[in-house]
Amino acid sequence: MGNGTSKYNELNKNEHLNRLVSKEIISAEDPFWNTLLSFNDKPPWTKEEWQLLEENSEELVKRFLISNTKTRNFASLIKVLLLRHSELETSVHTENTLFLWQTTNGLFIVRVVAKFMSEKIKEEEMIKQFNDDESSPSLFSSLVSCLVNSLVEIPVRSYTYGLLLEMTLLLITLLSPAILKPGKSAHQMTAWKQLMQGESSVMATPLTCTLLLRFIDQTPAPAELYGQDGGSLVLGFLNILTLGYSGTGKPDPPEGVTKPLADTSLSLLMILVNHLTDSTSCNNPFRTALVNLSSDSNRLEQNTSFVIEFPPLYKTLANTLQNDEPTLLLYLLLLKSERFRNYVLAATDIDLLFLPILQTLYR
Repeated sequence: MGNGTSKYNELNKNEHLNRLVSKEIISAEDPFWNTLLSFNDKPPWTKEEWQLLEENSEELVKRFLISNTKTRNFASLIKVLLLRHSELETSVHTENTLFLWQTTNGLFIVRVVAKFMSEKIKEEEMIKQFNDDESSPSLFSSLVSCLVNSLVEIPVRSYTYGLLLEMTLLLITLLSPAILKPGKSAHQMTAWKQLMQGESSVMATPLTCTLLLRFIDQTPAPAELYGQDGGSLVLGFLNILTLGYSGTGKPDPPEGVTKPLADTSLSLLMILVNHLTDSTSCNNPFRTALVNLSSDSNRLEQNTSFVIEFPPLYKTLANTLQNDEPTLLLYLLLLKSERFRNYVLAATDIDLLFLPILQTLYR
């Protein structure tokens, strides 16, 4: 691959990518994967870059989906990532940046292919592309489970930031068929069933708490995530639902500081809590966990899901209400969470919340 925007123009000539999409069967144990996952290019950060990537990778992905029905190389890639999951904790503890970088690259490749599939083929066919005939449970379900567990377990550090961001974006992508193909109910789709009723449902409360805390923390991305030229990733609610990126028309954050992990964490949380809200079809444990949060660890009521500090949440909401997702979060908490609503009503600086909303309405 190459450097700069022109790097995407060479994708069709890339030796390793062409081998991946060929008719050659590549097992999960093949050293090829370490070579494939060792590319240095940064992911696209703008809508223009993403469109250029898609234009130059479309034929490769189409060839891959055709050959994969025979080779199951995509399943081999998923197996490689699942094997790496068992070593992530140690790699984070020892700051094994090479291992984390290669894992992030592998997740990015999966996201590019999954995004294409979620837009072009039926969800049932998409699941078949992930799986082989040998694995039980399915590789797709195992991947979803690993993503959820890793998002909860891996702390935010400068060397884990890109990995956590890629995991969050990939999970959003795997959930996207419910948004891109509204004809089928979300509770009938594999990823949603896994999260709402399957093995990963027990992680609903920890994941909800983790995503909310990452939004509250507003941790800036490390400079090396963008490369030498810098960049900004501004993910609006509409953009994240359509798996798009911001264009150059939107202003960059102050002084070029971006907080994509906070933005995508909140976007994922809003997607999870605002789907399957009709309890007659399926209970939504993420929504239940969010509305039952508390700030008093000394007086836990019976239905308390988790405890966080309300003042930092209040402050972060006040500072970000110019965006869609924080406004939606505030609306949901005021409507459904009695504890947070009472805290807001008792606040002496309530103007910090409502002035930004009024300014948005006025504009």
